[in-house]
Amino acid sequence: MSTVIDGCCGNEAIADRFASVFQSVCITNSDVRHRELCDDFERLFRVYDETCNETITVEQIEVACKSLKRGKAAGLDCLTVERDVFSSCFICALKAVIQHVVVTWFVS
Repeated sequence: MSTVIDGCCGNEAIADRFASVFQSVCITNSDVRHRELCDDFERLFRVYDETCNETITVEQIEVACKSLKRGKAAGLDCLTVERDVFSSCFICALKAVIQHVVVTWFVS
């Protein structure tokens, strides 16, 4: 018995359909709305950066990672919670460094 999903049967057809739907969901609805959302983010990020002078510690990252729900699909960055939870402290420290670089990059 073959599986039929959204009118498609066979692994390749189902995977292609999933990829097509996923791609359509990840595209902005309009260039104008996309620019509005980017402008809002940049405005809010500048205010956030001005009010937050704390450095995020490795321990805070570890606590945050361990409190995430497991068994969820990876995001657009293709990273899963399990990867973060079960990785070594080196990865958590690397995240702290990356976060610092990102904040510094947005400020300058």
